[in-house]
Amino acid sequence: MEYNRSGSSSSTTEESVTNYKEKKPCQICGSNAFDDFIMTCFKCRVTREHIYCAKVLFKVVPDMWLCEECRTSRDVIFINHDEASASNQQSDSESAK
Repeated sequence: MEYNRSGSSSSTTEESVTNYKEKKPCQICGSNAFDDFIMTCFKCRVTREHIYCAKVLFKVVPDMWLCEECRTSRDVIFINHDEASASNQQSDSESAK
């Protein structure tokens, strides 16, 4: 094991380089830097994009994000939370009668 000037072992540096190379890159820019800013598609779990590379820019990585391919797929169902809560309130008032 060799030591670099800072006194840390080079194997730690080699592990960091290996981990960096193993991370899957952003499919827009091709970089795997800033991994904390990469979103992974909630549906396919394959597509990865930086929040600043995506067509729609995000300030933070969302909990659930769909890539363009999955978003345009016929298998995706969108739920409007405002309409869903309104229909739940309406059904609750009807059942109270």
